[in-house]
Amino acid sequence: MRHIIAITAIAIASLPALALDEVKFNEPCNAVMKRAVDLGNSGQHSYRGAIADHETKTVMVSVGGVMWGQRQIVISFTDRPDGSCEAHAKTGFSGLTHRDAHDFLKRIEQPVNEAQK
Repeated sequence: MRHIIAITAIAIASLPALALDEVKFNEPCNAVMKRAVDLGNSGQHSYRGAIADHETKTVMVSVGGVMWGQRQIVISFTDRPDGSCEAHAKTGFSGLTHRDAHDFLKRIEQPVNEAQK
């Protein structure tokens, strides 16, 4: 019985790590991809570089380093019929206090929100 409770608790605690983060942008995917690459290559927030594939509309960002372990964030972009862009990001488990994919998408989103104010 204790094993079942322990397994259930671990499964519930790991659900956020398995979630796919998604954000909708009210602009074309090319502009959003450019911001993602610029942010990934900026060196800020432990981002160590970004590679874009415009054919498959994906960006891969390296984050972390020697002390905290290097991780990859993969963001895929989908053009919507209304001219907007939908971004889906996924990454490996980045710790209990960090959500790499979610944080990266929010940081891409910030300049858009500031420009609309």
